Amino acid sequence: MGITIRAATEADYEDICRLFQELDEIHRVAVPQGFRLSEGPARPKEHIYGVLSDDNTTLLVAEDNGRLVGLIEVAVRESAPVPIMVPRRYGYIENIVVLNISHHRGIGRALMAATERWAKNKGVMAFELNVWDFNKRAIAFFEAMGYYMASHRMWKLFGDVDEI
Repeated sequence: MGITIRAATEADYEDICRLFQELDEIHRVAVPQGFRLSEGPARPKEHIYGVLSDDNTTLLVAEDNGRLVGLIEVAVRESAPVPIMVPRRYGYIENIVVLNISHHRGIGRALMAATERWAKNKGVMAFELNVWDFNKRAIAFFEAMGYYMASHRMWKLFGDVDEI
């Protein structure tokens, strides 16, 4: 049957959380000073339902024979209203995940292409995203999609992680 990309619905909530759990685990293991194990669902229903109901956000899912194997969450943002900034609307990729067992099948590219179509219909002509430095696979994926490094976000922690 193949992969289908579609808008997520509230009925997808449990599967969406399962996808976010895989993404969250990657980050929790690599950056324990910034990410922790969730005591509840990977994302609250209010967050997911809010994304689904907001005209300036989208949550698309990749479905393979009735099973969700990937998702992408995007929001439309605007540049800060300060004189030095060029006024612009852009899409911000909040999250993208494809289950490990489904890698190398073009699912990430299909999610990105569907999101670009959605964004262009919103008058958006550029995307931004944040990718953690440890995530070399994601960096390589985004570079292959035409993205380039625009800035570096840096941290300095004080004291024990448990004290923060």
